[in-house]
Amino acid sequence: MVALESLHLFKNVAPNELQILRSITQNRKIAAGGEIFREGDSGDGVYFVKSGLVEISGLINADARRVFSQLAAGEIFGEMAVIEDRPRSATAAALNETEIYFIPRAEMLALLQRSPALAFNMLQEISHRLRDFNQLHLREVVQAERLAIVGNFARSIIHDLKTPLTIIGLSADMACMANSTPEKRSLAQERIRKQIWRINDMVGDILEYTRSNHAGAGQLRRFHQNNPARTAS
Repeated sequence: MVALESLHLFKNVAPNELQILRSITQNRKIAAGGEIFREGDSGDGVYFVKSGLVEISGLINADARRVFSQLAAGEIFGEMAVIEDRPRSATAAALNETEIYFIPRAEMLALLQRSPALAFNMLQEISHRLRDFNQLHLREVVQAERLAIVGNFARSIIHDLKTPLTIIGLSADMACMANSTPEKRSLAQERIRKQIWRINDMVGDILEYTRSNHAGAGQLRRFHQNNPARTAS
């Protein structure tokens, strides 16, 4: 359980301002699974986790909800809607029995106007949130790029395998024909041998791709570009 005055946002706040803070702060208990606010609600105030665990999630389409973060004791949430005076962009719910501090929007804004130290701390908090969001977004972009490269590479390999397998099949048919001459059988065997070597090269490329898979999307893209679809000779 975290005391109000020990929250990071309220460090360096003057004693008289802390006294005002205590007088305007509400304590609320939320049962496990209970919603604190829902996306679309008005930004009525700012929240702090006193104890327990809060989950922040949002709808990504009509049927799917995505979890953005889980907040433990001492963490702030709901501050952006208060600053911007806009509806909530996500839903906050208690994962287990949770206690929260709640400061109404009007009182919080008045306190920010009176306290430069508190305003600076709030600015730092918002900056940290934006940086965390940007890092999360970057990781998702990189992951999406990797998945796209994996798909392109798989399609390329499948396309590349069709040609040597087709040649092997045709050459085997030619070698097995009743009227096939020794020269034709020898030519067919040589073609089959060349296509087997080609397939072995592809297998080596797949193994190299697998080894380089952890080196990042840029390296994967370069590998794919350096291994274009092959044509049979």
